[in-house]
Amino acid sequence: GHTTPFRNWTSGFQRLALALRWYSDGLFIVRTGTGLEGFVGSKILRIGNTETADALEKVSEIISFDNETNLRQRSIWYLRNVTVLNLLGIVERPDSARYTIVTREGDTTSVVFSGTSGKIDWTPIQTEKLPLYLRNGDAPFWYEQLVESRTLFFKYNQCTAVDKFRGVAAELKERIGSGAFDRLVIDFRGNGGGNSAIFSRHLLSFLREDAYINRKGRLFSVIDGGSFSSAVLNAISLKHGTNAITIGSSTGGKPDHF
Repeated sequence: GHTTPFRNWTSGFQRLALALRWYSDGLFIVRTGTGLEGFVGSKILRIGNTETADALEKVSEIISFDNETNLRQRSIWYLRNVTVLNLLGIVERPDSARYTIVTREGDTTSVVFSGTSGKIDWTPIQTEKLPLYLRNGDAPFWYEQLVESRTLFFKYNQCTAVDKFRGVAAELKERIGSGAFDRLVIDFRGNGGGNSAIFSRHLLSFLREDAYINRKGRLFSVIDGGSFSSAVLNAISLKHGTNAITIGSSTGGKPDHF
């Protein structure tokens, strides 16, 4: 799962200004470049003349993945990469792709999207409409104090920035020690990994030893298909080394890896 044929996804590739995501009922457009906002929320039925399930199977031949979740997570890069789609025979042209979609209004239509090898001007995200865990996506980690529910919510987006992490971990310890909070939620959703030792050295050891927070119902770990590599290792350390309750969906990585 740590192997990829492409180091730089923007160099020399024709890409669509579409962000895609798999849900239980199919592949959807979740964000677009400027001028394409009307297609957000549309379900993709076919790429070229290929059904989305068949397109996923074709791109899987050039994707190295740990599990089915990891495949779907990675496939969204390939299914908007016109260069790759053309080489695999899914679309006819190397600079555009025809998608058959069902719009939010329920209309089925065919749209040709042009590719670009340059920088994409993405539409702004309306932060106030996002669920809490999707906010501050550019920060490697952050936390919020949910006073009414006496909960500390720690969002761990990237296993990086050790000096900054050390400081944030100290703040979390101080707030837990104050007795003002009854639970700590550590959210690994979308964390693609980095250095697992950062979390283990500066927060995990404290959570193991703190009798107040290390109890069933007070410590939680949240995972999803975007949790990968070091994030998986950290989530497993919490699962086996503390009384944390793990919630969410299957991760995108194996517990053990090189």
